[in-house]
Amino acid sequence: MEVPEQYIEDGLCCCTQLRELDISYNRSIMNLTFLFKMPNLEILNIEYCCNVDAETAVQALKSLQRPKKVVMALCKQFTMEQICEIFCSNNSYVHIDVENCSHLSVKCSKAILQANLSYGVLCLLPFGVLLLSGWS
Repeated sequence: MEVPEQYIEDGLCCCTQLRELDISYNRSIMNLTFLFKMPNLEILNIEYCCNVDAETAVQALKSLQRPKKVVMALCKQFTMEQICEIFCSNNSYVHIDVENCSHLSVKCSKAILQANLSYGVLCLLPFGVLLLSGWS
């Protein structure tokens, strides 16, 4: 049986009261526009969702009202500028994981930190990891 395109995304559009969503390693999800219908979402894991369209994902991630934790590790389709745009758009983050996502400049990392003063730890490693963790 063949699953229709956007089957998962259409189903997730109905889950409007979710606070946490883990779709990590899902290769069939291509856009995150369903996030526009999840105003209460606080924790999102899209680790290795390598087929997600980065441009539409930026707008969807920026629409989150009170995000606390986002894991985007291994999502190499995002540019440094897109990552900076996402995480500078909201000041409620306490945990961001963009390991092996994009090589972030010090300037971008500093901008993200300044936008989110609740962070407790910033760890930059030589191969481009940015892991920010707050005091929860």
